[in-house]
Amino acid sequence: MVDCVFKLFTSRGCLLLAVAFDTHALKLNVYEMSNNYSGWSVKYFVTLDEGWRSTPTNNIWNSFGFLSITLGEREDDSFLVMFLDGKVVRYNFVSRNVSTLTNYRS
Repeated sequence: MVDCVFKLFTSRGCLLLAVAFDTHALKLNVYEMSNNYSGWSVKYFVTLDEGWRSTPTNNIWNSFGFLSITLGEREDDSFLVMFLDGKVVRYNFVSRNVSTLTNYRS
């Protein structure tokens, strides 16, 4: 079964759509609306490491939510904040670094 988790955001004048299509995969996409509002294009592909699962049998998306997307002045400064498996994490789109902001499991 495929579930879809999505949320709209605005940042720096851009309309963004974050979408996780598959609740069993650790993959999601961020789309950007074109300037003339004619359609969406993929801005970022995100693949999270399997290490984010607390146990191998957990469905990570049972405790998942998009919190914010920030587009920086430079592309390197753009990031996604999400609730993921009991943690609030920040994912940098360019470096692909994930940092834990808050851990609700400990």
